[in-house]
Amino acid sequence: MRVHLKHRALGRPGDVTTQRVGAAEVDFGTHRVLREGVPLDISAKELDLLRYLVERRGQVVSRDRLLSDVWGYRSDVSTRTVDTFVARLRKKIEADPSHPAVLLTIHGLGYKIVSDI
Repeated sequence: MRVHLKHRALGRPGDVTTQRVGAAEVDFGTHRVLREGVPLDISAKELDLLRYLVERRGQVVSRDRLLSDVWGYRSDVSTRTVDTFVARLRKKIEADPSHPAVLLTIHGLGYKIVSDI
């Protein structure tokens, strides 16, 4: 049941295809991320997190929701896992990871992906 719910939360392969996310071109179907034509290494969990946020583009998603829906953790678990994965993703998709313009932290609330500027 947990696996089924996780797949529903993350979407099925093919639901979201190739997307421009910041400085990267992401193909969720083939699990490839390109930046300036160069393939980047991306873990399955990083891609799950990115897909989840892209599918909710413009919406603020809390750490608790991410831990629950992407990692399958209970909401009462406290961890810096989300922050670590967001930092890794920023290095891959942001033109300047130290000044994020696409994957934003909404202090006290969570994270969101905004449309490209």
